[in-house]
Amino acid sequence: MVWEPTPSDIEWTKTLVSKIKDGGSWGVPESCAIFTFFHSKKEYTLLEMAWKRGHSTTKRIVKVLDGLGWKERE
Repeated sequence: MVWEPTPSDIEWTKTLVSKIKDGGSWGVPESCAIFTFFHSKKEYTLLEMAWKRGHSTTKRIVKVLDGLGWKERE
């Protein structure tokens, strides 16, 4: 079964990201990931610990961010 975000997942993420200042970060303990947001370009960077790379929680967050129009900064 493929995971799809619910409307509440999308709204929760949108609200959280809107409260993070430009250049600010969101740490996700479950997946040992740090998202840093750049609102002016609607981009983010993602730092993952090697042993947790590709964790399902991180993949779900990225899927929601993609749906909200955010792009991972290269």
